[in-house]
Amino acid sequence: MRWRRSSLFLHVHTLIRYDLLAENLRLFDRELRTRVPRDEDQERCRQLLANVEFVQYWTQDRKPFRHSRIFKIVVVVMLVVIPISVFLATQISFLRYQDAFVTYVVHMGCLALDLLALAYFWYRQARRQRDWRPLPWRANAAVLARAGGFYAAVFAFAVTYLGIAPVDSTTTGRGAKWNFRLGWNVHPLDSGTCRLLGWGCRYLRLDHRLLVAEKPDGEVLFKLRTGDGDAKSCSSASRRFS
Repeated sequence: MRWRRSSLFLHVHTLIRYDLLAENLRLFDRELRTRVPRDEDQERCRQLLANVEFVQYWTQDRKPFRHSRIFKIVVVVMLVVIPISVFLATQISFLRYQDAFVTYVVHMGCLALDLLALAYFWYRQARRQRDWRPLPWRANAAVLARAGGFYAAVFAFAVTYLGIAPVDSTTTGRGAKWNFRLGWNVHPLDSGTCRLLGWGCRYLRLDHRLLVAEKPDGEVLFKLRTGDGDAKSCSSASRRFS
């Protein structure tokens, strides 16, 4: 959990630094267009800047025949795709421990804060490209929706499908059943990565491992899983059934 909070802090700190850099680049671009009228001179001044993807993305010429999407792709992968993937992979790797507090409070809480920081960061970039001109409330709401719509969908997916498996669910074998909330017929973890790759399982895999000396009854296992009985009573009940 400490590593999770540290990752959140470092990512938010990185977004703040990039936001400050973007404001400096916006002022540079405005001064360049105002004081350097020739396009050739403007391009030469841009070439003197550092060869960093974010800097090149912000200062490149916006004309269609010169605009390259490669810098934007690299920036999005570096600031959005990799951090979100790390957060989701960490959450999935802890699902097998069935800890509701870690899953739904720590992991999803950190994911929500990180997605909010990303949405606000890209909202500021969109407004900054408009040179902070006042916008009608509908246009401002549209900019905010475009900046945060994708992250809201990611969080909804994480809450709906990347949670702990229900106690009464069967996640393996032909009779696998899941409690669907959005009508998706294939679970991305139980029927995907867990079954095919052996990763992302929402339960502990204990294949070929001896857990008890005698085979317990199904009712005993159910009580142990739901916490209705203690280990001593369940072990004595198992001996009676055997």
